[in-house]
Parts: sequence; C-alpha cells; structure tokens
Amino acid sequence: MVHTVRLRDGDRELEVSGSAVFVRQLLDDLASLWPRLHGEGHSRPAHISMPPPPPAREAPAASPATLDDRIFSVLRDAARPLAVAAIRKRLADATTPQQVRRVLERNADRLSVAGTRPATYKLR
Repeated sequence: MVHTVRLRDGDRELEVSGSAVFVRQLLDDLASLWPRLHGEGHSRPAHISMPPPPPAREAPAASPATLDDRIFSVLRDAARPLAVAAIRKRLADATTPQQVRRVLERNADRLSVAGTRPATYKLR
C-alpha cells in the first residue's frame, strides 16, 4: 500500500509517496528537513562521527625488548653470520623479513655484511 504526504508552504510544495514506514520517518524528520528545503542550511554542522579507538593492547610480558634488541641478541648468540631467514627463524614470532631488513639497514654501522647470496650478517 502506497501512502502520500503533500506539504505546501506558500508557492513551494513537496509531495512524497512511499510505504507507511517511509512516510512516518519523513514526518518524524520534518523538523530538521524543513529549514533545508527553504535553503537555510543544515540545522547542525556537517561532521563525521568516528567510533572510539579500540582499547590499547598491552605488549606481552614475555618480550619487553624491542625488535632491534631481539635481533642483536640473535646475532650475538650466533656462532656464524646469519641470513635474514635464519634470524627470523630464531626470533620465533610473526616478524616479517621486511622488518628484519629495516632493522639491519638502520644499524648498518654495527654490522658486517658478507657479499654472499643470500647476504649474511654478524655483529662487528
């Protein structure tokens, strides 16, 4: 069943047709819609409400060291130079090869790099 609402204000007329729920929603929102129809702008400023940020997760208590510290610990304990894959394997977490490479590049002055393929790293 289609319902129709017709509103008139001077020479302006608005006619809306739709379901009973739609028409009821229009009537409920009419107080905020009417000024906009007259070109008076929004009844409230435009903004986007963002949800609150998720609660901060605490770092696991077992690994308080930074990734840099953990990588240098692996290199310090190694008997020979290690490739990125071997370093990742000894870290035993979800560290990516890119993260390991970034740490190694950032600390290039503290490392010796063998020109083999794959490159291997050891502390100076």
